[in-house]
Formats: sequence, structure tokens, C-alpha cells
Amino acid sequence: MKLTPAFCLGMIVTVFLGVSLFVISQENQKQRDVLSTLNKSLQAKQEHRLTLEAEWAYLNKPERLEKMMATLNKTDVGDAPVLAQSNVMEALPVIALILPPPSKPAKRYAVIQNAEPVKDIAMVLSQLGQGVE
Repeated sequence: MKLTPAFCLGMIVTVFLGVSLFVISQENQKQRDVLSTLNKSLQAKQEHRLTLEAEWAYLNKPERLEKMMATLNKTDVGDAPVLAQSNVMEALPVIALILPPPSKPAKRYAVIQNAEPVKDIAMVLSQLGQGVE
């Protein structure tokens, strides 16, 4: 068997195409794995959302809420909304307003260009209207 340039070129092209096909198939498999992971995550989140919607629907059933308000108020269900709000407001503890201690006002500083060193700070403060504290 004689190695002709056409045969060598054909072998190089065949090897190149085989390596390319392998790399592309590996990349395709990685993308499928990522897609599978995303689909599983999406499905789990959708199931969680449906569970939350079912819980919300149960917790907001009018019959259940009326029964709960009547139980809490120990009164007729017709007066429950007003009484429920008043009972809640009465049950809240009184919270005292605690203010931070007053802070001293920030001192103003003037930038004086081409000034000589200050020997008497009281004189400078009196000129700025601050006075000596």
C-alpha cells in the first residue's frame, strides 16, 4: 500500500471529523444534563407553588375565617369583623416611644486660604459666630 497525498489528506480529514464529532457530542451531553437539571428544578418550584396556593386557599376559606373569628370573639359572627379589630387593638401592648438623646449640633469649620497660623482660637470662633463653649 502506497501512501499517496490524497490518502494522507483523506485520513487527516477523517480524524479531524471524528474528533469534532466527539467534542460536539460531549458538549451536547453537557447541555442536556444542564437542561435536565433546570427542568427538575422548575418542576419542583411549580409543585411548591401549587402547594402554597392550596394552603392559601384553605387558609382563606370564608367559612373557616368566620368560625375562627367567632371563636376568638365569643360573639355572633355578624359583629365579628368590628369586634375582631377592636379585640386585637386592645390586646396589643403599649409601646413607649424611645427617642435617642439629643446630639450636639455639628461645628462649622471655615477654610481660610492664605491665612496665617491662628494663635487665639476664641477670636476665630467669635468671628465665625460660634463663641467659646
